Amino acid sequence: MIDLAINKTYLAGKWGTRQAVRELVQNCIDEGEYAIEKIDDSTYSFITPGSVLTIDKLALGTTSKSNDKSKVGKYGEGMKVGFVALLRDGCKIKIKTGAGEIWTPVFQWSTQFLCTTLQIEVEHDPEPQTGVEILLTNVKESLNGIAIPLDFAIDGE
Repeated sequence: MIDLAINKTYLAGKWGTRQAVRELVQNCIDEGEYAIEKIDDSTYSFITPGSVLTIDKLALGTTSKSNDKSKVGKYGEGMKVGFVALLRDGCKIKIKTGAGEIWTPVFQWSTQFLCTTLQIEVEHDPEPQTGVEILLTNVKESLNGIAIPLDFAIDGE
């Protein structure tokens, strides 16, 4: 378990499911090649086939995009804050990293920080794949008309 030391209440009222999904979509766009699919009314898949998500990207402020002016993301916080917002709204998240691991973000009491924080359960991926896949389930909010920086529609919306 990796404790990211981000309190469950961080940006509550400012970030919810729509802001988190907008961030995931923008991360896909920043990667170049991507596929985003609405599987059913509460399940979405975000895939970037050429990417790998390494453990260092879980540190707040760590990003591979900071020196690339063509990318929107550059501060290394959006994905983590998005996970907090999604979990707070009751969504489930599963990440196949493309590096042989499966990450599951959860809220758990931190004995180190004495509050409920974002933590990542890490397990070996028995069926490793190339690329990153983020699977969101239990999405309770419609994503129609989501405001994102570029012209984009999620398949099925």
